[in-house]
Amino acid sequence: MKRFSLIVSIAVCMLMLCGANAFANWGTFVESKTASENQTGVTLDFSCQNDLPMTGFTAPMVVRSTSGGAFWMGSLPFDTGGNAFVPGWSNGIVSGLNWDWAGMWAALLLEMRPGVPALPDCDPEGDTDYDGTSTDHFVLNGSGAGGSEPVHATPFKFLTIQFDVNGNAGTFEIDTACYTKSLGHIFMIDNVFPPGDHSGDGDFVFTKGVVTILPNECPTAWGSYSDQPGTEGDLLTADISSGYSDPEGDPANYYKVSGPGQVDLTTGDWSWQTGACDADGSIYTVVVEITDDAHGEGFCAGDVSSTTSFTVTVAPVNPTIDNCQNFTMHWTGTLNHTFTASGWGPFQWAGDGDAFSYTPGCALGIHNFSTTVTDSCGRTDVCDFEVEVTNEFITCVDLSTHFLFTDGYYEDLDATYSDPDGLIYSNLVITPTPPDNMPVLAGGVITWDPTDNDAQFNGGLYNICVDITDGCESITCCWDLTVQYTQPYKVSVLDPTGDPYPPDIPLEAHYVHVYSGMSATIGVHLKNGFIQGTGAFDLLLCYDQSMLSLVAGSVVKGDGIADWEYFTYRSGAFGQNCGSACPSGYLRLIAVRDMNNGVPQPAGSEFVNGFIAYMTFRVTEDRSFLNMCARIGFCSIDCGDNIISDITGNEIALAFPDQNDPEGYMITFGPDYDLEVCLEGFKGKNPASFIYFDPGYICIIPPEDDRGDINLNGIANEIGDAVLFTNYFIYGPSVWDPIWSENQILASDINDDGIVATVADLVYLIRIITGDAIPYGPSGEYKINPYANAMDVNTEMVDGNLVITTSSSTDLGAGHLVFHYTGLTVGAPETNTGLDVKSNAANGELRVLVYSMEHNTVGAGVTEFVTIPVEGNGTIELVNAEFSDEIGNLITVNTHRVAPPTAFELMQNYPNPFNASTQIRFALPVASNWSLNIYNVAGQIVETFAGSAEAGIVSVNWNADVASGIYFYKLDTKDFSATKKMVLMK
Repeated sequence: MKRFSLIVSIAVCMLMLCGANAFANWGTFVESKTASENQTGVTLDFSCQNDLPMTGFTAPMVVRSTSGGAFWMGSLPFDTGGNAFVPGWSNGIVSGLNWDWAGMWAALLLEMRPGVPALPDCDPEGDTDYDGTSTDHFVLNGSGAGGSEPVHATPFKFLTIQFDVNGNAGTFEIDTACYTKSLGHIFMIDNVFPPGDHSGDGDFVFTKGVVTILPNECPTAWGSYSDQPGTEGDLLTADISSGYSDPEGDPANYYKVSGPGQVDLTTGDWSWQTGACDADGSIYTVVVEITDDAHGEGFCAGDVSSTTSFTVTVAPVNPTIDNCQNFTMHWTGTLNHTFTASGWGPFQWAGDGDAFSYTPGCALGIHNFSTTVTDSCGRTDVCDFEVEVTNEFITCVDLSTHFLFTDGYYEDLDATYSDPDGLIYSNLVITPTPPDNMPVLAGGVITWDPTDNDAQFNGGLYNICVDITDGCESITCCWDLTVQYTQPYKVSVLDPTGDPYPPDIPLEAHYVHVYSGMSATIGVHLKNGFIQGTGAFDLLLCYDQSMLSLVAGSVVKGDGIADWEYFTYRSGAFGQNCGSACPSGYLRLIAVRDMNNGVPQPAGSEFVNGFIAYMTFRVTEDRSFLNMCARIGFCSIDCGDNIISDITGNEIALAFPDQNDPEGYMITFGPDYDLEVCLEGFKGKNPASFIYFDPGYICIIPPEDDRGDINLNGIANEIGDAVLFTNYFIYGPSVWDPIWSENQILASDINDDGIVATVADLVYLIRIITGDAIPYGPSGEYKINPYANAMDVNTEMVDGNLVITTSSSTDLGAGHLVFHYTGLTVGAPETNTGLDVKSNAANGELRVLVYSMEHNTVGAGVTEFVTIPVEGNGTIELVNAEFSDEIGNLITVNTHRVAPPTAFELMQNYPNPFNASTQIRFALPVASNWSLNIYNVAGQIVETFAGSAEAGIVSVNWNADVASGIYFYKLDTKDFSATKKMVLMK
């Protein structure tokens, strides 16, 4: 067994420091410690107790291996002379004394003194081979520099040594060694204890230190790491220090075994700055070894648990053509485009390189091209692109027109067509060929001076065509020309108060302005015609019937045809008349100059230039149409509509087909009307497209808005307004002032819903008077939305009374009913609703107002609203029903009439069984005398009722003053008899 000596202050304390006198207790204590192989910076403490001052020492020391192994390896750190301690040496002892009194010692030496044998009996453990030259035998010397180490009465740590373990595992003792005087002398600083050899004395206690060197294992339990993805040019990193485990807890050292990148020795951070072409298709594997401070690179490489690996996948940065795009260009231009790419240059471009140039000429359409780029890694990108070659060429414009042959024709095509490439016009063709003069094309201008023969040939109808090109595309444009022999007709709807023979009709002549609810008269004006004169016309007017209604009998012949023999009108599209109400929206005017009845017409009457008819329309009272105009124009349903004949009857004129004429002549063609078909004629008789139509308008103007001041006394929404308003509902429009009626009617829109003179306005007026609402002022924007709710109104004849029943989902504030009756006498209407009822019957019209000045209401649901007694054999019909809710909103009213019975019927009494009172009803299909008898079970009559009634429902109420039981009731008329049973339970 190899033994090692280490000269430490064990002997110092034992031989010199820890001794005081013969009676003192000496003690030296060496620290026991566990270290590991190759561990660096291991420290070992020495402690002792002494009461003897000293100024120097010389002490041997031995390191004894007790279980094999090496403590350290290499030589001690001496200087070149062999006796000086060299600080900073990596092996051996690297620190020295740790005295409390600084500055006492002049020198400390760790040295080997060769040739000094140990005494045979010095070491009781048999360590007799101390020679001062072996690596386990040492001497520690200390010399004072003045003063002395003080006395220490208690144990203290006086020396710490630090060393590196560079050997094998084992257990070692730190012990003292005997020595001879020839080894050196011990110097004491006092005279009480003379110098001498105290090695054999047993008056001290020495505690050996034990150093145990454990095997230093390689790190274990190192985890694996997932793949590290990246892209060329990225800095890739990975922290591979996690999962490290070292049995001794030593710091880790990391070494890259293989693969790209670098590994930091101490942190374990892996990094790799990738570059061009690193993504060569390979998956890189990085292998890293981990060791601790006790092991160098490669020491643990054979231990699988001390290495880890991970893969690195690098995505390529493929080349990309940045500005790959499609192009659109004009055929006259040249396209120049430079392609650019990104990726790992330098780049190589296929074909002509990155510069693309293309001059297509007139190669219109889409053309396909392709270019390819290759980067420094040999990777490519392809750009497939299109070049669309365009030409913003003209499209034909319909230049169809008409003109008098004496005016000639002029068309500047450059004023119509424009093209940035310039246009060339050629090949003028006209069909049919004019008999006299031909049109001329010079540059872009067409001129034509037709003759009267040209105007009369083919009815003056021609088609003209021209070829147009811009150098790339060509087109043939054609249009129609109508060469007129005379001026065309012009049929206009005009204000009849204007000039009857205007040279030019001003725009304002087409408008008549009137207040709503009033009547307006407008005229139909005819100007010029065939050169041989006008013999007849059939005109079909159409108007907006939502705003206008034709006043019956108001259509009369105009002054312009005063000498014509025949004139009539029909208030419908197909000739039907409609009495006093004309809802069709059509008005047909028919007139013939000469009926050929032997009575000659005055000369010149065939040349019409004036009003041919007058008509009067009633304008709606709906104020929502204020400031709006109702159109009165012309509509054609078939070829017989809106035609004019000459005096021979051989030539007729129809509308011009060009309804976009800048002068604004307009006509409305029905869905089945085809003007071209109508102009085809038959057997050479072609009608002429020869009439301009110009509509007129009746405009509703608003009067001054005195909202709420119905009686126009300057005070709005007062009781006098309510009285006048209720009189209107009872007596009709006659209550309005004949001069200021329009102002009064407009002022009646109390609830501001745009609808004047309604029962809802009356309800809102009463609310204002009673303080339940605030008045609206003239604002131009309606506040209330009428007809948000709906209700049903039923009329039924019951017991000679007309019963009006309402069914409403909202509470009712008032109702206004208008009836027309004939052959009857009507009594005063009655109501059980809690409201007031006023009425007036005159001239076959009954007007009923049900309202409340206290703003009482009728609850929602079914209510018997009004009962009207009637007598006689006639009819009565509800012609208008108007209701308002309790707030003042109009309600949509659905009226229903319960038809009279068609057969006799005796109905079951109600209630049944009953207590004291029940109602018996029966139906009479015709006026009849009737009797109703009530019998007990013994067949005795207990009550009799009789009477006569018109057709309808008759009800009889029986208040039974008889005993409880079963009873029978029997109805008898001339043509009917029936019996039913009922039960009285008291």
